Amino acid sequence: MCIPEKGISREEVFERLPAFRSRDLDWRSGRVFGYVYDPGPEVREIGAASRINPEIQKRITGWSIDFMMVATITAIQVSIVYKFMLPIFLIAATAGFLTLLMVSRLYGRSMF
Repeated sequence: MCIPEKGISREEVFERLPAFRSRDLDWRSGRVFGYVYDPGPEVREIGAASRINPEIQKRITGWSIDFMMVATITAIQVSIVYKFMLPIFLIAATAGFLTLLMVSRLYGRSMF
């Protein structure tokens, strides 16, 4: 592959990508033995810039889940929890006991 002296803009490359991808083989079906093409380092740099860094994505996702959990827990009023303490305890204990029974039945051994 020969890269011309005067190229196109990055935005135009990203606009053209879907058309190029439409001619790709259906490798997801598992019927393609080998489909390898290396366009060179210049093209790989553009391809790398088109993807989100997975490490940053993990950090954003982890932080947002932590934030939502803390916000949910702090939104619960203590007076309501105190008012329903017995039902909460009974439901949690029953669910835990039933889970223990199901796990012991699935793995064929008694947990007691």
